[in-house]
Amino acid sequence: MSESIAPVGQTVVSPTTISRQALNQEALVDRMATDFYENSLRHSQALRVQKATAQAYLAMGEEDRAQFREQRRAAWRVMSEAQRQSLRNTKTPRYLLLTEAQKQPFRNIALDQLTASGARAIDPSQGGI
Repeated sequence: MSESIAPVGQTVVSPTTISRQALNQEALVDRMATDFYENSLRHSQALRVQKATAQAYLAMGEEDRAQFREQRRAAWRVMSEAQRQSLRNTKTPRYLLLTEAQKQPFRNIALDQLTASGARAIDPSQGGI
């Protein structure tokens, strides 16, 4: 049986413990990134898209508005129910559906919040929350 020898007063950390801690940290980062994306960013982005569409629509003349509406209706009519449902879901996109590359900026934000610089930002003694 092989035993790890550590200097007195020091704890030996096994590779299994380190990998478990890394997985736990990754899970925490993803939970924080999901929360930010789905509960903060997504709603503000949806409002910006809706506002831009509304402004473009209002800038159109009456004939262009009617044509815009008819084009949308025609496109909707030719879609399958699955396509319609997928468009409904784009109004509330989920973090889970993002690609790994799309998730990375949100993970970076979460990691920043977990680091000392992020912790100082919410420390009451530092003028944070």
